[in-house]
Amino acid sequence: TCALPICKETEKWPYVCPKDCPKRGWCRLPKCSYDAGDADVSYRETLSSSRSGICCTQEELDAMNAIVVPLAKQGQSLEAIWTEHAGELPVCVRSAYKYQELGAVGLTSLDMPRKARLLPRRRPDAKGQKRERVDRTGRTYDDFNGLPVEDKARVVQGDSVEGYEWNGSDILSLHLAAHAFQIYLKKDVKSSPAPVVAWLDVIEGELGSPEAFEEIFGILLLDRGAEFDDWAGMERSCLVPGARRCRVFYCDAQNSNQKSQAERNHERLRRILPKKRSDFDKLSVWDVAVCCSHVNSYPLARKSGTFRPIEAAAAVIPQHLLDALGIERVPADEVTLKPYLMAHAVEQ
Repeated sequence: TCALPICKETEKWPYVCPKDCPKRGWCRLPKCSYDAGDADVSYRETLSSSRSGICCTQEELDAMNAIVVPLAKQGQSLEAIWTEHAGELPVCVRSAYKYQELGAVGLTSLDMPRKARLLPRRRPDAKGQKRERVDRTGRTYDDFNGLPVEDKARVVQGDSVEGYEWNGSDILSLHLAAHAFQIYLKKDVKSSPAPVVAWLDVIEGELGSPEAFEEIFGILLLDRGAEFDDWAGMERSCLVPGARRCRVFYCDAQNSNQKSQAERNHERLRRILPKKRSDFDKLSVWDVAVCCSHVNSYPLARKSGTFRPIEAAAAVIPQHLLDALGIERVPADEVTLKPYLMAHAVEQ
């Protein structure tokens, strides 16, 4: 038997039977139809397969290895090799890193010193849980920059300081930029962002009113960590229903330099609690207060002369709040910024 002829209409784009074809109901010629779901699956399979595996011949791969491997074993980075030999190599440097991970390039991670020093990237958890998108409209860094100068001058920069990766607690820091004064508060990591709101409630409760809180902590500039997602909880008063105690703003993503004063202040805390050597789970709330007292009693040099943050902040922070948080002035000769101050929590 001979095969049925192909309809001329299906030999041109869009290669399917036209809807207005007069023979549509009884035509016996082979039919072509379009299914959006099947087309999408086919497209994604093609997209994935085109970006997986090795996209060069074995000869090209051998020639690339002949150039790259000896130079890499001499200590040259792939970037340096590609700078000099890009025209002789079949792929870009990013593909070369991918091929090395697949084992197609004759190099191990130990042959690439910088890569050997880097920690593996954090992957999403097995459950694939993602943070809910936070609407920061009206609270961006541009909005912060639009504030009057007097409001920006009294900003309090918020951040978190971490211990070991597996620790269940970290330290909330609130930096009063105008006075270089830092408040450190131990908080739970897993229940973020509730601990931040809870600590702000404690501070407002000690101050006695949202107005008193607003006078000191009225402008908060924070990063985009999950612990700071609940801007509504941070802004609302816990004493007066419906009242607002502060305004919350966020730095741009990956721009911690926008709250650089707080970042620099952490250097003094890290002298006591070194990174990757400090077990924050072994710190009590009062241990953190002791660290805070020593950091704020440390003398700082400015053009106007030497000053201590704890003395400068006395003009705006009531003594009863400092007492409640366990922060006190340490005599100059007793100020200690060494790990042995918290020896029980620092790996020697």
